[in-house]
Amino acid sequence: VLLIRTHDRPGLIHTVTGALLAEKANILANHEFVDPIEGMFFMRTEFSGPNQKQSLLSTLGNLLPGSHMELRTLERPKIVIFATKEGHCLG
Repeated sequence: VLLIRTHDRPGLIHTVTGALLAEKANILANHEFVDPIEGMFFMRTEFSGPNQKQSLLSTLGNLLPGSHMELRTLERPKIVIFATKEGHCLG
């Protein structure tokens, strides 16, 4: 998961998705939002592909605008949920 916070400008989605394409990543989900009052752009992109996080972050850091930019990746947590109709503890 890629999280971005930066100043808004035209073409940001194209810039980010182009950088992901260059890293041979596949976008699984993409959500973006612009705060019109502060002029800030927020984007959350879930992607899969080769694990080149440092290269991707470096590339995006050079392409995205703003001195107050936040750029980071998160690992998706692996969770297993067990459920039972029985009235006992799962051992």
